[in-house]
Amino acid sequence: MKRLVTDRLHDSLSLVDQLKANFWTFWDPAFDWRTTAGLNLWASLSVNFWHSFVTEAQSLVRLWETPHRFAIAVIAIAIGFAAFARLKSAAVPVLASRTIFVFLLAGFATFWFGYAIFFLNRMVHFAPASTGNRMATPASFGVAMVLAAAAKLLADAAGRRYRRQVFGGLIGGLVVMGSVNASVVGSRWARAWSTENAVLDHAKHDLAALPDGATIILDGVCPYDGPAIVFESPWDWSSAASLKLGKQIEGDIGVPSLQVTDGGLTTQIYDMKNSYTYGDRLFVYRADARRVIPVPDLQAAKAYWADHLSAAGKCPRGYPAMGVLDW
Repeated sequence: MKRLVTDRLHDSLSLVDQLKANFWTFWDPAFDWRTTAGLNLWASLSVNFWHSFVTEAQSLVRLWETPHRFAIAVIAIAIGFAAFARLKSAAVPVLASRTIFVFLLAGFATFWFGYAIFFLNRMVHFAPASTGNRMATPASFGVAMVLAAAAKLLADAAGRRYRRQVFGGLIGGLVVMGSVNASVVGSRWARAWSTENAVLDHAKHDLAALPDGATIILDGVCPYDGPAIVFESPWDWSSAASLKLGKQIEGDIGVPSLQVTDGGLTTQIYDMKNSYTYGDRLFVYRADARRVIPVPDLQAAKAYWADHLSAAGKCPRGYPAMGVLDW
């Protein structure tokens, strides 16, 4: 059904050929999940069972750079302690070891069923955080089952006397990490929103004289604040600018993919390439310097290119749907 009704799949292959291509993508050990879309065994396991937890552990350090850090820490610890107390006092049935392993396997099966739709199309990105993480929501139930089973196995290894305390402590610790991570990531989205507002407030004044229907390439603003999006695509910048200025604005983002060609400026996000022809309605807006640069021809574009390189170099490497991975 997805393949029949969506207009976002541009594969020219037949369904059988596409399934073959997806099959080989799934097993490819050289698959780069940062830059390539598609369902891959190694990427799904790496991101969901390693990179996501590294991100959560790093959030414990990033917490001290986050507003309201003490309130976040207290609330996270309280939630984790509540989980620990509940599990410590709960009756723990004596289960055969094979029952736990069956539950573990059921967790992995649930994990893969969560990604099942992407066996039929390649529109999936793996992301420890940011918007691409939403694609892992169904699979996350399987991740939770696997973690619960692993915690139970470790608790059983501690012996009957300490089994409940170890199990409650492991789950409580995961809850604390998850709570802190959610708050730290959320603080980046809040900060990105503040940056967007500042850019748009300045743009309302700086771009007021531009004609209706102008094309404005935003530059001098990093597209991501950690995993949070500031402006990363033609649709978010042009829509926000049009609403703020009260007139129709076409536009795109100059960092990091802007290229100067003989025919115009080009950008790319995902597999979508966009071209903007030189003329009297094409401008670059350097938001950090509050400059509006007309780009009527190739010479003007080349003259601006050195400034663009200096602006782009200030931004950490980011990826669509993932943001900055090392933030």
